[in-house]
Amino acid sequence: MKTLGFAKRLVALTMVIATASFIFCFGRGLDAEEAFINFKGRIVRIIGEAQIRRAGEKEWIAARQGMELGVEDQIMTKADSTVDLMFNRNRQRSKIRILENADMSLMTLNLDKVTGDSEILLDLAIGHIIIKTDPLKGKSRFEVLTPTCMTAVRGTGFEVNVVRDKGPLTNEGIIR
Repeated sequence: MKTLGFAKRLVALTMVIATASFIFCFGRGLDAEEAFINFKGRIVRIIGEAQIRRAGEKEWIAARQGMELGVEDQIMTKADSTVDLMFNRNRQRSKIRILENADMSLMTLNLDKVTGDSEILLDLAIGHIIIKTDPLKGKSRFEVLTPTCMTAVRGTGFEVNVVRDKGPLTNEGIIR
């Protein structure tokens, strides 16, 4: 009988500790903004010339290998130039190759602290990018916004090309 009473007290104590831990870790009432942290991308390779404009800044600076890029940073590549960006988050990797004469901004780079889900939103104003990403888990998202559409991927390779002063590109057929 004493063993049963001890077991009940042990279970009750365990419940109190678990509840206190939950309240301490998560009970601060994380709102939607606090649940996410911003992560960074890193320039892993540059061929030719590229420039970066940091979020909220007016001046452009020369892009360098190893440079970290964050939310609302903008990157422009020059003629005959290529920049490779790498995003690592929760054992998921995404690589973006930005080809010549491109203008792209990093709009969203969020990682959910609790679930590990991530969101990447790129804004490609003009130019050509090639993306290779690991399969996304959970509610993770990877999207590219252009002046005319938005595209998304769950884990594969794909390309997005925005051409100025030209109509839509097709492989066959006529667009009216």
